[in-house]
Amino acid sequence: MKMLLRLATGMCPLVSFLCVPSLVAQTSTTGALTVTVTDPSAAVVVGATLLLESVATGQKRTETTGAQGRYTFPLLPVGAYSVTISVPGFKPVQIPSVTVNVTETRTLNQALEVGTEQQEITVQAETQALQTENATLGAVVTGTTISALPLVTRNYTQILSLSPGAISDVVNAGTIGHGSPAIYVNGMAGNGNSYQMDGADITSLSSGTTNDLNFGTIAIPNPDTLQEFKVQTSMYDASYGRNAGGSVNVVTKSGTNQFHGALFEFLRNNAFNANTFFSNRNGQDRPILKQNQYGFTFGGPIIKDKLFFFSSWQRTDQKNGLDPTALSSVIMPSQLTNTRTAAALGAAFCPGSHPAGSPGSPYVNTRFGGTQVACDGSNINPVALTLLNLKLPDGSLMIPAPQRIVNAGTAGEFGSSVYSVPATYVENQYLGNLDYAISAKHTVSGKYFYAISPQFSPFRCQPCVPGGSSGVWLNGNNNILGRVTSILSNSLVNEARVSSVYLRASNKSLDPFTSPQVGITPAVATFPLIPVITVSGLFGFGGAQNNGEKQANRTVQWADQLSWIKGRHSVRVGYQGEQFYWDARVYALARGSLSFQSFPDFLLGMSAAQNGSSFSNVGTASAFIGTPSLNLKANSSTAFAQDDFKVNSRLTLNLGLRWEYMGLVYDSPKGNTFNTDWDLFKTVPIPPAGGTYAGLTMGQNYPGQLPDGVYRRPGNTQLKNGNSPYHDFAPRFGLAWQPLGNGRLVVRAGYGWFFTRVTFQEPQASACCGPPQVLAYNLSGVSNANATFQAPFPPTPPADPTIPPASTDSLSGGPI
Repeated sequence: MKMLLRLATGMCPLVSFLCVPSLVAQTSTTGALTVTVTDPSAAVVVGATLLLESVATGQKRTETTGAQGRYTFPLLPVGAYSVTISVPGFKPVQIPSVTVNVTETRTLNQALEVGTEQQEITVQAETQALQTENATLGAVVTGTTISALPLVTRNYTQILSLSPGAISDVVNAGTIGHGSPAIYVNGMAGNGNSYQMDGADITSLSSGTTNDLNFGTIAIPNPDTLQEFKVQTSMYDASYGRNAGGSVNVVTKSGTNQFHGALFEFLRNNAFNANTFFSNRNGQDRPILKQNQYGFTFGGPIIKDKLFFFSSWQRTDQKNGLDPTALSSVIMPSQLTNTRTAAALGAAFCPGSHPAGSPGSPYVNTRFGGTQVACDGSNINPVALTLLNLKLPDGSLMIPAPQRIVNAGTAGEFGSSVYSVPATYVENQYLGNLDYAISAKHTVSGKYFYAISPQFSPFRCQPCVPGGSSGVWLNGNNNILGRVTSILSNSLVNEARVSSVYLRASNKSLDPFTSPQVGITPAVATFPLIPVITVSGLFGFGGAQNNGEKQANRTVQWADQLSWIKGRHSVRVGYQGEQFYWDARVYALARGSLSFQSFPDFLLGMSAAQNGSSFSNVGTASAFIGTPSLNLKANSSTAFAQDDFKVNSRLTLNLGLRWEYMGLVYDSPKGNTFNTDWDLFKTVPIPPAGGTYAGLTMGQNYPGQLPDGVYRRPGNTQLKNGNSPYHDFAPRFGLAWQPLGNGRLVVRAGYGWFFTRVTFQEPQASACCGPPQVLAYNLSGVSNANATFQAPFPPTPPADPTIPPASTDSLSGGPI
């Protein structure tokens, strides 16, 4: 999807970045330092020797100023550096510490004094406080700030909105897990952002969000491992792309010449919490909320000045009764008691015992008339009777009686219950970094992050009764990165990188009962869990329709960036290639779902013929027949060229061009990318009663035999031309102008094209839950007249899904 972003202009004192350091993006893990040297008359000094030394590791670089009295140190690892400036005839100057932040270029202007080399001067660094060289908007948050802020789950994404232009959902402190909020940058959607960790793109191509249990969560290192992070909100240069929202760049810590470590534990306990309103109202204890996060960090030298390490481990244990998947508020018929015989239920729910206007009378009539519950209970369905008497392992009823009667004695009487069953979450995360200075010109870095987090959720549907809707999710990350930085000359620096980012997600239902146990014929014999059952306006049970779903999302990346300093030009060129793999086994709603329009409909469960009306008591019956496995793939390539041109001391131009090739997703080797071509469908203006195959299309690599009329597309993707565009060029233009020339007033402007890549969800929705892998079964109203509680899916769906012909009702929309 192509997007044209806004033209961002303004005077620095009028925007919220008044005190942000000067920005010239380098890479997503490095920064830069520009040093300008002048003499007492403010004339530039050519040939000044600059000695740059890392405070943490002792690594050194020596360069000289050029014709403008300036030199830029590109692609510097973030951290503190000392700078020594020496010129014959002038007093040497030492600046003990200048901080270089990720994606930023610090500007250091230093005037020399006449003197001898023995008269050294030590000064504090005075870097520009405004953005004097770039139009990019963004803000850096340091590791010190991250550790100091009260993050309820130690999740740095909860403070991404500290950057102006970025807003987020309010973090619910009672949510289980990381609690990553959705982030919206300058009005873009929450899945329009790009996330990089140590240079690797860790964005979930499955969903595009930070926290999706069904598709995988991005890596969330604990705050003690973070050196800093930066959110670029707009007008970033041509080295950034893939998404048109914010660009989040996270840098983890590296070892230094000193050993440093920490032990930590963070505690939460419900003893410090008040009860929730509805739990208190229903006489229930305050929900459990206990969290322990503990671990360590340790780093230092293996070989001083040469080889460094940094390591971390954190474990999170949560027991949470406040999470939405652990807390359920249910409305129940007030007549429902713990006595569950047919006679007792008949007496409680037959219309004859409850004339209109009497207490509980709204809960005694079926939705569409016909046969009503007999007062002796003789016509209550055996399946309903079995379900109402099912007991959980602890001896309690799966469908319990209401805890409290509201509006007792009136026509509006109903039962209310609030259940809190603790959800649990456990995460173990490990981080290990190695940095090796091969020589003064070559450095190798290796980064590794691993996390695994099972989560148990008691209520996978809302509102649900306890015990019949529990499940477990499993999410994990496995990220590996290698990087080589080489100083090829005093004007050329190269960074090469390769990485693998792996996200995994799976879920499994823990519902304790099966359809055969209660007398229901399942939609799929090999998938016997009880269907998801809901009673309109009241309760439900059965959890998620998917079960045993597994997702594996891997991204392999390789990239190279070359930085060249030439006079007034700071030029960068780079390339990145990516291959995406998404292997998934999706049990596509095979357990099915049933809905009842009233509690008496639930009790009767008759077909239309049995209850004497035109409608079954089973309001709707839905299922997807099939258990597809997907092997979705996509390729992506990007290239860019960026020139930050210093026109003069007051004006800098940021000129860039980016090329994006975002390969379309295809299913390999099965080719299950079903779609419709509206133009072809229109060739049959009035489809026959049996439907038509005109307009239905499949990918070129589909191996099966297609029915006559189904069109095989020329490519393997879902688009009818089968190709991804090669012409996605994104020009970027920015300027930073100091009209007064004193660094106190800066005018910045920018213009650019930005592209957002499509996630896997669009093709997944077709390949997963449509023909030929899956047959959709969805009957309601008169079309569901033959359904009974015992056989809710008549006629029996075919065992092998095929490509059914399409009718006018089954197709909608425009050209594909």
